Amino acid sequence: MKRALSIRVATIIVLGLAVVSVTLTFGHIGQLGGDRPAEWSVLGSADDRIPGLQTPWALACDSDGTTLIVDRDRAQVIRVDPEGHTVARWGRMGSGPGEFNRPTGIAIDVNRRVYVVDSGNDRVQVFSASGAPIAEWGRRGSDPGEFDVPYG
Repeated sequence: MKRALSIRVATIIVLGLAVVSVTLTFGHIGQLGGDRPAEWSVLGSADDRIPGLQTPWALACDSDGTTLIVDRDRAQVIRVDPEGHTVARWGRMGSGPGEFNRPTGIAIDVNRRVYVVDSGNDRVQVFSASGAPIAEWGRRGSDPGEFDVPYG
């Protein structure tokens, strides 16, 4: 039996009938509603764990039914299917295109382009649905188009 003393929910996304959340306190990612409720654990047993996921920080649900998860400390994006199996991953620590320094946010537009808030590099990066870098904008500063550790 799992026992929780406190839960801090980082992200809730409502898609039709499905509600997906990330609880950072215990490292769980779960689909709380919808046709197939599921829970995937970062710290759980091998059969309910997403391999290589260390610090889930934000997530977005794609129109193909997969979920994109930002792993802040491993500096990567992981795409998982509804059963929690990893189907793609991209990114690594760095400051070049496709590299991240403590990413903290993710969004997907209607054309399935993926936007990642790269907090440590003071920028937003844009990727194709398959993870290929498309564009980026921002740099450290306080002028228009500049950021000071963007978040979320």
